[in-house]
Amino acid sequence: MHATLLTIAIVWLVVLFAVLLILIARPQSSLQRILAFDVLSLVIVGMLAMIAYSQASVFYLDAALALALLAFISTISAVSYKRYGRFL
Repeated sequence: MHATLLTIAIVWLVVLFAVLLILIARPQSSLQRILAFDVLSLVIVGMLAMIAYSQASVFYLDAALALALLAFISTISAVSYKRYGRFL
């Protein structure tokens, strides 16, 4: 049962990944592109967590944590640059 749920979760994350790539390619505004990149990074973090679970390795979780931190900082800086015209 765990393997079936893991497969369903990975397929769902791949579908979300494809939809987000389409949203990044054709955004309505730059803020939507920033939001799509942020959600895309969270989907990749989810994929890394699923891979870590399936292979019983904690190294993927370290990469997921680093990516989540980098995505958070880049989203905050991109939005502040969009709003104020400079980095804080």
